[in-house]
Amino acid sequence: MSMQSYEGKLSAPDFPEDLEWLNVDRPLHLRELRGKVVLLGFWAYCRVSCLSILPELKRLERKYPSELVVVGVHSGKFSQETQGENIRKAILRFEIEHPVINDADMVLWSRYGVKVWPTAVLLDPLGKVVWSMAGQDIYEPFDELISMVVQTFEKKRRLDRTPLSVGPDAVSSPATALAFPGKLLVDPILNRLFVSDSNHHRILVIGLEDQRLQMTIGSGMEGFSDGDSSCCEFCNPQGLALVDGLLYVADAGNHAIRAVNIEMNTVVTVAGTGRQAKKPAHAGAGKLTSLNVPWDLAAAGHWLYIANAGSHQIWRLALDTGRIEAFAGTGEEARVDGPVEQAAFAEPSGLATDGRRLYVADSETSSIREIDLQSRQVRTIVGGDLFDFGDVDGSAATTRLQHPMGLAYHDNRLYVADTYNNKIKLIDLASQTCRTLAGSGQSGLEDGIPGGFHEPAGLGLSGEKLYVADTNTSAVRTLDLITGEVATLHVQGLEESAETGETEATGDLIKDMPLQTVLPGPVTLSIALDLPAGLAINPTAANTVRVFSPNGAILSAGLTDRTISRPTFPLLVVVDVPAGPSELLIDLPLYYYRLDKQRLSYFKRSRLRVPIFGAADGQSRLRVHYRPGHLG
Repeated sequence: MSMQSYEGKLSAPDFPEDLEWLNVDRPLHLRELRGKVVLLGFWAYCRVSCLSILPELKRLERKYPSELVVVGVHSGKFSQETQGENIRKAILRFEIEHPVINDADMVLWSRYGVKVWPTAVLLDPLGKVVWSMAGQDIYEPFDELISMVVQTFEKKRRLDRTPLSVGPDAVSSPATALAFPGKLLVDPILNRLFVSDSNHHRILVIGLEDQRLQMTIGSGMEGFSDGDSSCCEFCNPQGLALVDGLLYVADAGNHAIRAVNIEMNTVVTVAGTGRQAKKPAHAGAGKLTSLNVPWDLAAAGHWLYIANAGSHQIWRLALDTGRIEAFAGTGEEARVDGPVEQAAFAEPSGLATDGRRLYVADSETSSIREIDLQSRQVRTIVGGDLFDFGDVDGSAATTRLQHPMGLAYHDNRLYVADTYNNKIKLIDLASQTCRTLAGSGQSGLEDGIPGGFHEPAGLGLSGEKLYVADTNTSAVRTLDLITGEVATLHVQGLEESAETGETEATGDLIKDMPLQTVLPGPVTLSIALDLPAGLAINPTAANTVRVFSPNGAILSAGLTDRTISRPTFPLLVVVDVPAGPSELLIDLPLYYYRLDKQRLSYFKRSRLRVPIFGAADGQSRLRVHYRPGHLG
């Protein structure tokens, strides 16, 4: 349909009655969305391309808060993705705020004629299809079109800006020491473990002997900035590689490769511009070349190899010159073996090397691939193709995996995070066989034999122990390769009790604060925190304060939502208060400890609700003084 048409012609199919709704307290129907512009986003959480449009959808929601309703339609490709609880985890992981339908049988997918992930479909306020678009980069075309649809129907008086009378469901992400860790790396020389604490946007350094936190790299605030390792910012960091004392980080959300000098406590960007590559590139200076969702790293010789998942390629960075280039894969999403210039991959997400060969977890083809670095030939070791997956052990020819994302190599063996099968598997390269080492196949955090995982994605080997970044349990797990026993790693100094291995969660869910009358316009919000005697904030934890406005007050620079990492109190935030009633919400996820027992750390989550009235006779400052109750 032409972009010049601002009214739909065909009525949109309604949502079937029997579909599962997530992230909302009740099912919706198109008839109750009359008067709203509706944007349907068809996606699957396995797809990097789908994840790339989520920030664009959020931008559109924020620009049109009363005119636009976004509904995600999750039409999963893999069997693991059709389960509601796994979609719920993805909603929490990717911080999705709009309603989501579990279109497990692809009913809506078929009714709307969708062919590829992602696809966005726009409906006008009369419930008719205006336009649909497959692919990424949706913000600009949909921004233009939504604006014209709003203008058209506002003139017709058919636009309804009344807030939609639905709320989120009751499920929220539990407070955990880690947040959806994606990858990890073992340093056998200094006996330490590096963990990409992905949703906390930081890297953790943990001693393997005492399981104690040694260092935190990154402020914990999502962003893209170099500098001091405690203040720099990452966005969804994933793969790690250690070369000559430098820790390289695949900063997936920033489409960049970062280098951490641990001794000097500095972080610099060595590749990527911070912007996602829109067109295929082949080579250039690292810091001037855009990448496309780099997900994992492996070093061999003077090269750093990069799983560039978004472009379905393997890239490499020359560590001596800083030049970067496409190494293997045409960019087509497929499984094609042969010379690196002709081969094809599908969202490669895990790498390992023996120095002569590069092993690739090719997620979307559910296969493990091998690149001979000398002959520059690609071959498939085990697995199927884009729609050929399963959970079958045996010979290389018959083995089937489901969206593997992590690899580790040792002594002619490949350890595989068979992510969507919730298992750890072993490929014996000599016998060309594959078998399950651990994991019942059921989603969950279960220690013992065979143990339970939930979408494990990163692996690291230390002697006879395999470390696992178990993403959806937000934990690091260990697998004893001798006994087969699975255990959960409890990190001392990282929000968890060194004595019991459990986090104590206490506290208010919502605390109503007194009404304050203040002057309309920019005023300073002062947040003071008063901990009881004998308690102190844990300085190593990712403490944050989130200030946001559900119905009126605007933060500085036109924002309605701001998160401050590692705050100091009193905390000052500028708020632009409108005339009349409005409200601020302040989230305080707080990690603290007892001064007489610093090894034992606690967690408390509080939400402060601050009613405001803007009036000419009001005060010039908002003051919030909070003393948490029931601590210790």
